[in-house]
Amino acid sequence: MFAEVAAACPTIVFVAHAGPLEPQAALLAASLHENYLAGRVICRTMEPAAHWGHLSPDVAAFLADLGVTLMPADNPIDPDYKHGNKISALGGLNERALFLDTDIMLMVPFSYHYMLSGAAAAKPADVDTFSAGGGSWARVWSLFDKDVPEKCYRASVSGELIRPYYNAGFILVEDGDRFARTWAECAKKIDAQDDIRNKRPWLDQIALPLAFSELGVEVEALTEAFNFPCHLLTIGDVSPYFAHYHYASVIAQQPKLSFRFRRLVEGYSPLKRILARYEGWDVLLDTLELS
Repeated sequence: MFAEVAAACPTIVFVAHAGPLEPQAALLAASLHENYLAGRVICRTMEPAAHWGHLSPDVAAFLADLGVTLMPADNPIDPDYKHGNKISALGGLNERALFLDTDIMLMVPFSYHYMLSGAAAAKPADVDTFSAGGGSWARVWSLFDKDVPEKCYRASVSGELIRPYYNAGFILVEDGDRFARTWAECAKKIDAQDDIRNKRPWLDQIALPLAFSELGVEVEALTEAFNFPCHLLTIGDVSPYFAHYHYASVIAQQPKLSFRFRRLVEGYSPLKRILARYEGWDVLLDTLELS
């Protein structure tokens, strides 16, 4: 029975390269190690290393010790567009896969007590940042010879009615490789159009609903429990599964985040040394008296 349940759980994937993503990757990996299935986590390390740099040896060793598989990937859009790194993250994975932004912590167990059963899942965006900056959904959808969808979702923070537009920090798909290729194709097509304004940095999120549409999959609209915007909202009495904290400073501001952070740092001794090397994290360690 356990083997059947484990097989149904997605492989979790995140991105890392030299620099600020290293402490985030280490923290995310520790949170997954404590609360997810062993051997089902992949870190995509960005190439070429001449542009992105190599992971620090201690970070790479820490990830490996936690059972995280390191796999190279490249940016299919533009090396100067960092958000493009996630677009190829699920490439080569012909399996059920879950992409996570690196600035996330898994707060509570997420293995077999709640399994997403649909072909795709993502959380509606906090705010329609594309439209707010002058972007036209009509132009985007017409580029793919599709009618613009109705405003069928409510943005999770602003409360405005929005068309299909998702936060790209949590994306579950049935076939990672097929999805990654389609997402990249859609993003490139949109990026090439001069008459579509406000593309960057939102290109990954603009292309996301088009990729789902091109694949013909129905998207399960998730609640904030799967991608909680901690930089905009405070966690209440019940912890979400995945806390999207965005910045180290946010962790110190919220009791549930700081409690979870403290547990991880105290439970994984290399984590403290890794975090202390990076700006913002050293201050957080001092604030929580974990230096």
